[in-house]
Amino acid sequence: MNWARFVWRYISYRKDLLAALLVCAVAMAAAELSIPWMIKKAIDAIVDETRTIDLNAWVVVALGILAALYLAYVLLLRTAAHVIMHCSYHFRSRLFAHIHSQALPFFQRHRTGELMHRVTSDTKIFETEIARLVRDVPGELLVVVGVISMMVMLHAGLALAVIVFMVVAAAVTSYLGRPLPSIRKSAQRVGAHLAARFQETIAGVRTVQGFTNERHELSRLDDENRKILRLELKEGKVYAFMEPLSDMIELLGLVLLVWYGGHLILGGEITAGALVAFIAYMEILARPLGHAEAYYRSVQSSRAVTDRLRELLEEMPPFLGGGHMIARVGDFESTWAE
Repeated sequence: MNWARFVWRYISYRKDLLAALLVCAVAMAAAELSIPWMIKKAIDAIVDETRTIDLNAWVVVALGILAALYLAYVLLLRTAAHVIMHCSYHFRSRLFAHIHSQALPFFQRHRTGELMHRVTSDTKIFETEIARLVRDVPGELLVVVGVISMMVMLHAGLALAVIVFMVVAAAVTSYLGRPLPSIRKSAQRVGAHLAARFQETIAGVRTVQGFTNERHELSRLDDENRKILRLELKEGKVYAFMEPLSDMIELLGLVLLVWYGGHLILGGEITAGALVAFIAYMEILARPLGHAEAYYRSVQSSRAVTDRLRELLEEMPPFLGGGHMIARVGDFESTWAE
């Protein structure tokens, strides 16, 4: 089962809430995309002496749209919170049931500290990263598609230039982030080993102190801790290149847009209002573009812990006689027979 299917099994526990989340995202995108278009109409009417516009009526409509945008955003956040809370509760319940249904050999293969790390740390990381993706990505995708559509309506050539710029920026970001999945996966694995070793040390502290073996145990813990340090330093080096990229993309895109759009205005191909609308759409587009690195990080982090959780969940529990239980927790399905 790949990462996407695993995530879908996780969030599809409440399909009704997912549908409500999508409705809120559509309403948000529609309201947000309408504001630059209204600005274009107002500026063109003000600049062109042959047109008239009632600015008082215009501002009332604009404020109404902003109020609708705020309400849709509030509803989206509340709905997303309900989705994650319900799905996390369901997921943890399945995970607990899966572990408790195992026979003794399972607990001999997996150390207590490692199991605790997976159930607590790995599960929390997975829930946090998926929550960010579920809450933000649907609306951001709708905004990106809507912005590009509106830009094409204003001027296809200028829209094409923006799209090409976005593709190049995304390719650079993807290239810089290639090492992240393996680094994060390795860090999680070493973290589990460190937690297991620390748990064993605490559990056997009397023996350790009795043989005055503290220095040896601390050395073993320090070795694992240094491995995590090296991996996190490598991860930080990658992020040091990726973090400033979003700001540079936004500023460079704005400079190029004004340069190219100014030539189009001088050539009579677009109006001043259209260029202002383009700038506004670029500002809107800069938000999901600027968050792309964070979403990429969330995907990679969740993929790293997904592999570990999936390995645990794919260890099928034995068939228990009498009042037996078969828990297919890896697929989030279960059947109970009395």
